[in-house]
Amino acid sequence: IVYFIAMTFCGIPIFFQEVAIGQYLGSGGMTLVAQLCPLLKGVGIATMVLVFFLDIYYCVIIAWTIFYMIATFTSIPNLPWDTCEGWWNTEYCYRASDNMTENDVNILNHTKTIFHGHNKTTTPVEEFWEHRVLQQNLGLEYGLGGIQWELAGCLLLAWVCVYLIIWKGLHSSGKIIWFTALFPYFVMFILLIRAVTLDGAMDGLYYYVRVDWPKLYHGRTW
Repeated sequence: IVYFIAMTFCGIPIFFQEVAIGQYLGSGGMTLVAQLCPLLKGVGIATMVLVFFLDIYYCVIIAWTIFYMIATFTSIPNLPWDTCEGWWNTEYCYRASDNMTENDVNILNHTKTIFHGHNKTTTPVEEFWEHRVLQQNLGLEYGLGGIQWELAGCLLLAWVCVYLIIWKGLHSSGKIIWFTALFPYFVMFILLIRAVTLDGAMDGLYYYVRVDWPKLYHGRTW
């Protein structure tokens, strides 16, 4: 509820205003603010610097996505983050089975006790992310560690994809935006159909859409 209210009254109007003013003045984000108010010329420059850093970070996310996609296709029909048998797994890895009883769940919750501020057991998904994808070390005090060459290759591939999209300008990137903007909704629609056919789906949907009205009175929610 908070998200849709903010998007309706803040996000969409501001975005529409920025695009409309940019088209009217025929300028981009760098010079748009300066034409409206020359005193605030630095705002446009600061915005472009911020966008530059955001682009770097989003390319890292694309690299993680490419890594997971490749890992998925190399272990079909299984998933490498669905098992505790990988070389990256530790003795604390625990995979909950799909046919666990209520007693098994209680035992699992009991075993996940707090030991010096940390959970005793971890899931295969967590260990694949931390020990296989990122290959985290114990901290900066133990050194920076080596380069994760697989991730570096995925990052290079991500930047190549970005370059191929924009190298011919807006005419080519505009067509690709149609695909990149609509394809995620197509995938989510397929996942939605799959999800609602699972056992207990209605209970999960009810928990998701159930509104806790007193939370709306808290400033932190907004």
